[in-house]
Amino acid sequence: MTILVFPSSLEGCIPFLQEAHRHGRRVVGASSVECDPYADRFDAWESLPYLQDTNFPLALSELLSRQAVTQVYTSHAPTYHFLTQQDALLPKGVTLIGPSPYELQTDLVRGAWDGLGERMARIDTYAGKTGAYPSAFIASLLHTARSLYGECQEEKALALCGALADAPAGDVVEIGTFFGKSAYLLNRLATIRGIGPVLAVDSWDLQTSVQRESPPEIQSLSTVWDWQVVFNGFLLATAASAAGSRFNYLRHTSAKAWTIYDNGDPIRSPEFGETQMVGQLALLHIDGNHDEPAVRQDFNLWSNRLADGGWIVFDDYTWSHGDGPRKVADEAITKYGHQILRRFVTGGALFLKIAKEM
Repeated sequence: MTILVFPSSLEGCIPFLQEAHRHGRRVVGASSVECDPYADRFDAWESLPYLQDTNFPLALSELLSRQAVTQVYTSHAPTYHFLTQQDALLPKGVTLIGPSPYELQTDLVRGAWDGLGERMARIDTYAGKTGAYPSAFIASLLHTARSLYGECQEEKALALCGALADAPAGDVVEIGTFFGKSAYLLNRLATIRGIGPVLAVDSWDLQTSVQRESPPEIQSLSTVWDWQVVFNGFLLATAASAAGSRFNYLRHTSAKAWTIYDNGDPIRSPEFGETQMVGQLALLHIDGNHDEPAVRQDFNLWSNRLADGGWIVFDDYTWSHGDGPRKVADEAITKYGHQILRRFVTGGALFLKIAKEM
């Protein structure tokens, strides 16, 4: 069973090719350009005339027979449309893989807008106010976030939207960033709301990432990642989207990063230049190592700079692999008591909005 990919010169066909190879399928590429940049990735490759060439039908028929092709795939909308309009081009036993590129793109865009009103209403609930964001911004924000790797699910993203719509001026600090999905969200939200700089803190190394209070399979998960690749993934998620904003990172442990922050030193990195932090926190997102001592250290260090009415978000407050975040978060609830202005759990995270003690 063989699949023909035409035209194979488009980068849009590469994810399909990779998936087909993972399933052990033989894939033949064909295109009409003289130099196909992806030709060597296919099990076989042949040249075909352009669609409008009078020789195209015969050349296609001979290729399908010669390579024993049973399915045809294209990521090129004009080619898909052309093949559906010319029924005789594909003989019996050869099928065109669908849905079409234009159907896929249409569904993608519609999916980003469908149900947006309900999402906006949930943001308003979390924010305690209405109209905090343009609807197009939220549609775009969530659409992009879905393409990023990470465990920040949509409901938590909506809650972050709401929290930053009801946050004071100050720094937004995230402890534990991984591939940067929530860092992307926090930066875009802080920027549109004019809240302040965003700082991502993560050591991106094996030693810090191992969660020793978790089951063995969760501990060993840290060893499967190439942490330099994870860091590079973080840059993929943030380097372009955060360009021109007040965003930066510290590739250090939480404790070392706190020392730099507490000293008031500017944050510097090769990718984002120099960022001067405000010195008080509008929102603290604790999502680093989930062992109880690590969570407690993150909380004890960074919460000292929480602004009046600022937020602390304890990620994985409801977590099946350990209770470190819950224990420390419950201690925070007891500590702040009547200072807690708002409190809710959503997307697995606990959100606390806290007033300064009078």
